[in-house]
Amino acid sequence: MDGDTLVPVTLFIGIFGMPIAISYFYLKYRSKKLAIIEKLLDGNREVTPEMLAVLNQPNPSTPGSDVRMAVFYLTIGFAIFLMLVLQVFGNPVRLSLLSLLPLSIGISYLVASRLKER
Repeated sequence: MDGDTLVPVTLFIGIFGMPIAISYFYLKYRSKKLAIIEKLLDGNREVTPEMLAVLNQPNPSTPGSDVRMAVFYLTIGFAIFLMLVLQVFGNPVRLSLLSLLPLSIGISYLVASRLKER
């Protein structure tokens, strides 16, 4: 694929593909909730408002998930920084700015995990 056609194709996929993907995952999550309610009704159990409130709550993150995400983002940021040091790419100044994004996200996950422990 030529570089002139790569940008419009990527833009097209981004504009039309992302809403489709978001809708798919939203409807998949919603159908799981409806399947749980259907199982309760098939078992002749009463569906109370408290049960519906629990189903509508977001899933709490597991205690180690913030630390795992922090390690993930810190690793990506450090890898980009190493590419900068080794000058794998041509313009190291722009690349150093790119490495700040995953590094800062990783640091924020670490801070969030430490605050949750308290």
